[in-house]
Amino acid sequence: MANLDSKVQIEFKAFAEMGQTDESGRKTGAYDSRVPGNENKEPGKQHILVWPSTPKISQSIEVNYSTWELQHTNYQPSAFGNRSTPVVTISGPWFSRTEEEAKKTLTAIHLLRSATSMFYGRTDTKNKGIPPPIGRLSAHGLYSNTPVVVKTFQYDYPNDVDYITVDMFNGRQSVPVLFEMSVSLIVQINAVEAVKEYTLENFYTGKLLGNGYI
Repeated sequence: MANLDSKVQIEFKAFAEMGQTDESGRKTGAYDSRVPGNENKEPGKQHILVWPSTPKISQSIEVNYSTWELQHTNYQPSAFGNRSTPVVTISGPWFSRTEEEAKKTLTAIHLLRSATSMFYGRTDTKNKGIPPPIGRLSAHGLYSNTPVVVKTFQYDYPNDVDYITVDMFNGRQSVPVLFEMSVSLIVQINAVEAVKEYTLENFYTGKLLGNGYI
């Protein structure tokens, strides 16, 4: 298993302070991992999905061309249309050897369920109708604060391994000690910002990599 300086992670800042309010209804920030002194406090990092081991990362980039159907030639010219939005797939094992690891695994699954849901409901008068939140992918330095949305995620609970049961949310939940999970992400660059700051020269020279462009 590869050893890395930093973990592969996706941060959903929209969830950072959900449920943490004072008597007046204001967000307290008491468990926000961005607040100094809260870096290791739980559940301050429940909005950050961190792979417990080095996962496999696959990315596909597709360029769309249309063909000009010219007569009496062996070589049809192609006209550039656009470059499709990149898709990143991350897959790897999740292990839950202790109750602490099991709770982190179940929290990760619940975070992905939440990240694939829109803001909805009659009582949600502030955010109702807003699409699922945008996450920020960081991995290997190749993906640096890259904005992404979750397209799909899949996990398999096998029948040939042990399970561990822990207290989670409002009841008892069980999770395998070892199973596979994969997540497919669509890169979601802000169209307005891209028009303002993108040039191919800036991209090629690496000036835009820290802004999430890939």
